[in-house]
Amino acid sequence: MPEISIIIPVYNISSLLHRCLKSILNQTFQDFEVICVNDCSTDDSLAILERYAEKYPDKIRVVTNDVNVGLGQTRDNGMKYASGRYVVFIDADDCIRKDYLEVYHAKITEDDSDVVLGGYILVKNKKKKLCNRHMSSYMHWLWPTAWARMYRREFLLEHDLDFQGIRLYEDEPFTYRVMASNPKVSYVDYCGYYYVINPKSLTMAGEKGSRAASFDRYMEVIRKLVQDMRDYSLSEEDFEIYEFGIVSGLIANALYNGKSSGKEKIMEIYDTCFSFLKEYFPEYRKNRYFKLWNLPRVEIKKRVCTFLVVFLQKFGLDRLFFKGIGAL
Repeated sequence: MPEISIIIPVYNISSLLHRCLKSILNQTFQDFEVICVNDCSTDDSLAILERYAEKYPDKIRVVTNDVNVGLGQTRDNGMKYASGRYVVFIDADDCIRKDYLEVYHAKITEDDSDVVLGGYILVKNKKKKLCNRHMSSYMHWLWPTAWARMYRREFLLEHDLDFQGIRLYEDEPFTYRVMASNPKVSYVDYCGYYYVINPKSLTMAGEKGSRAASFDRYMEVIRKLVQDMRDYSLSEEDFEIYEFGIVSGLIANALYNGKSSGKEKIMEIYDTCFSFLKEYFPEYRKNRYFKLWNLPRVEIKKRVCTFLVVFLQKFGLDRLFFKGIGAL
């Protein structure tokens, strides 16, 4: 049985797939298996995976979905084949440093942790930026990604933690449910995951005509998440962090997907967003974290947008602000 299972969802990413797989095969820590789940790609991705599996039969296993199901279900399908003590998720358009598995494995075994978080390198337009801002007790809630982490597989199984077959925005429900299950969390001051901004990826493909639909999908995911979270008992501090995460995420998504959509459409988004918050988080404006100087490691754009909207609500000016965003 391998020590680490690496799960890679693959969909129409043939141009970047070699780089991802080579970065994994060149690891200094070699006790791992790679489970590549092809989500019905229509390019050469499957052929590339099959060549690698033929060349490295002891390392790489290829699974193909019967139908295209999206990121969440594809990762869940990969988990069904995982046999390692620990699990790592890597996106096929990203890659990792050669000591990535070694660093994470050393930390998770040394601390006997359930989850280990590290930093990452943002790659955009061939420029690289080190991102290690999440080394704090609250950012493991507010940085909702599955990658740049290592999980103890038994912990995920014990708490029934999966991606619930969600096609898009799957990382947020997964992250919140993981953290609400009270894992032992460790951090490594290390950036070894290259997060590549790929305009063709599912999460980056937001054409203007589909932005309102993207908000609707996000709203559906968050609504189910909030309902699921009622099954968990959170401390007062964790609840405030969770509340901040949901509210700030909704506001950011509403502004992004409502931008340039027109006054009428963005006000539909506004009404949906704040009707939901009024129902599930009626006292969110009392949350101590809705202040600009709190949670300094949270991305500045998200803090500013959240603070501004909550501040404008005090004077009844938030609707006017949203209308202006819709008219841009």
